[in-house]
Amino acid sequence: MYARDVRHSSIGYWKISWKSSFQFYTHVDIVEAAPGNVGSNGKFCGVGAHLFAIACKLSWDVGNEGYVQFTAKTDLVDHYAETLNAISIDQHTMYIDSYGAVALIKKYLKEEG
Repeated sequence: MYARDVRHSSIGYWKISWKSSFQFYTHVDIVEAAPGNVGSNGKFCGVGAHLFAIACKLSWDVGNEGYVQFTAKTDLVDHYAETLNAISIDQHTMYIDSYGAVALIKKYLKEEG
């Protein structure tokens, strides 16, 4: 089974896909903050991390224990390691494990934590 979740909101846009059976993580295709929320002058802080928290929650919901895998732009690898507790697989591929997922869910989805 293959599923895809594409959503838009006032804070950003995300496209998440996952497979059941042989894939034990949720793959995030793209996460983008809305133009008004980019950088330190954005209307809201932590939009990207909030969107990754949503992906982690969806990963729990489909039985992937919060694991989220994504491809990072080179200049954001260190940022994602620091802000999302993401772990590098190779130069661009990163993942958030169950522990990182719980931390993001508790911080950004307080009603879920």
